[in-house]
Amino acid sequence: MGTIASLMVEIKANTQGLRKDIDKTTSTVAKLEKGISKQNSKFQKELKQSGAAVVKLEKQIKKKNKSATKGFLTTNKAVSSLKRNLVALLSVYAAFRIFEDLETTGRAFNESIADLSAITGATGKDLKFLSDAAKEFGKTTTLSATQAAAAFKLVASAKPDLLKNIPALKAVTKEVVTLAEASGTSLPEAAKAVGSALNQFGASADEAARFVNVLAAGSKLGASEVQDTALALKDSGVAAKLAGLSFEQTNAAIQVLAANGIKASQAGNQLKNVLLNLTT
Repeated sequence: MGTIASLMVEIKANTQGLRKDIDKTTSTVAKLEKGISKQNSKFQKELKQSGAAVVKLEKQIKKKNKSATKGFLTTNKAVSSLKRNLVALLSVYAAFRIFEDLETTGRAFNESIADLSAITGATGKDLKFLSDAAKEFGKTTTLSATQAAAAFKLVASAKPDLLKNIPALKAVTKEVVTLAEASGTSLPEAAKAVGSALNQFGASADEAARFVNVLAAGSKLGASEVQDTALALKDSGVAAKLAGLSFEQTNAAIQVLAANGIKASQAGNQLKNVLLNLTT
């Protein structure tokens, strides 16, 4: 009996201790919950403040974007306007330059025709014929109309008797231009070569195409360029004509000498001496 009583006392004591621990734990939990609640309130407040700051920042960003977009559109509009004005200005400038070039070209052509008239003595219908021919050459050859008018002067200077026959002057000039284009020779050199050859062999304007073909073939297939052949003919052409040689034969002889390193005036002098010796 006494044992049971002791046991009950011990149980009661333990129960009281347990209750005391439970109460202590409950108090600790309550304090913890209170602390958590306090921290949560603080966190919620800070979160709310952060949200407000984010909203404010978003508003500022939108405001900045709107201002930047407006500025960009304004700038883009200004740039587009500037581009349109610049294109219009360039168009006006291009038109002005074209007009200026046309005016300059027309003035140069008129001056060239006036010089041609002074040199050839051509007036009226003859001068108009040459003027139209120059424009035709400007469309059908590598020369401009102004250069073609200059070509007439060169050919007329090289073969003055063509001044008596304006259509023949046009025909010979056309052949001279063909020779210059085919051989890469300058126009003055080609005019001098053709005119000199026709004069030395006493050939008429009708034979100009034949002479041009021979000179061009010699330049392309032989060893003597047109200008070298012209220099050789200057010294040997008359002797060759007196010796009974054709222009083709004379040109062939000049090409043979050129192939052996004897060209231009040297070739002409040597050929002349040979022909004179043979004639004598």
